Amino acid sequence: MQAWGSVSGRLLVSASGGVDSSLIAAALATAGQDFACLTIATGDPSGDERVPVRMLANALGVETIEARYDPRMVDLTIPVSLGLARPSGKAFMQEVRRQAIKAAGRYGASAVSDGNGGDNLFCYLHSPAPILDRWRNEGLSRGTAATYLDMCRISQTTVPAMARALALRARRGARPAAWTADRRLLANDVPACDAPAAIGDPGQAVPFKHPGKVNHMALLLRTQNFIHSAGGPADPLQFSPLMSQPLVELCLSIPTWIWCQGGINRALARAAFSQELPGAIVRRVSKAGPDSAMRVIFAQNPALIRDMLRGGLLMANGLLDAVAIDQALASDPHGEDPIIYRLLDFVEAEAWARSWQP
Repeated sequence: MQAWGSVSGRLLVSASGGVDSSLIAAALATAGQDFACLTIATGDPSGDERVPVRMLANALGVETIEARYDPRMVDLTIPVSLGLARPSGKAFMQEVRRQAIKAAGRYGASAVSDGNGGDNLFCYLHSPAPILDRWRNEGLSRGTAATYLDMCRISQTTVPAMARALALRARRGARPAAWTADRRLLANDVPACDAPAAIGDPGQAVPFKHPGKVNHMALLLRTQNFIHSAGGPADPLQFSPLMSQPLVELCLSIPTWIWCQGGINRALARAAFSQELPGAIVRRVSKAGPDSAMRVIFAQNPALIRDMLRGGLLMANGLLDAVAIDQALASDPHGEDPIIYRLLDFVEAEAWARSWQP
């Protein structure tokens, strides 16, 4: 973070109230860098993290800039992924970007860093693979038993259920779980395209013999759709420093069972900054999110969403199931059905496809 600060000048940290962005803020403070914390709240309490962000900023002695999502400012016809090779953005990110530009101008910051990729970098696994890793390293030791209980706590599962999962995972060997395609709302005749791992067979192509470490690599592969690169074409302002190469290489070198010590995820990262961060933040295992803002966006644009999906390029090219789309469009925007997010993903894909037309 000191190196990033030396080339970026003044920074904003997009503070979500969770551990990962707090680690970035603590690292900047430790390095003596000039920065402030930016938090964006939804109108619903489920997406309001201003209180923990204030706690974080006060502990580090930096300014807090607070903003609110305004779903009315989101234009679904403009893709968040404009200019990128694939449509991977979310509609609420338009507001994140707008508020970040506004806050950066006010604070005089040249870039906004976020904590994206932290779950993946810090090996947040729910599988029994770390138990297998330690077993193969130490045998049936007290440490292996401790890791068994740690993973039961993290996965919120019982000892017998973990035993069954452990047996199944051991049978599979080093190969990670299949990365299957999401076929919801797609037409039946769209060819299956389960994504192969970008490195082929991780059990052979990567020099890892431990299944948990192969899973760690698979986690990192999954970050590619939601991390921001410094100076990227879609968003030159925002970047995800946790995906810096030295950090990735360091974290891949650490045994998987260390990340779950004490039955809490990201254990090593939490411990590293336990003196710099408030205890309430170090111990956090959940945080608020922008889901309510996404539902408001859906509720405010029913006609536009219908027109884009029923009369757009995706439908014209036989990619969508018209009946399933109509059923999903009838969903209660204020309910709990996650199909709304799937619809908005297709709206982003439609806007992205149209952006390539002359």
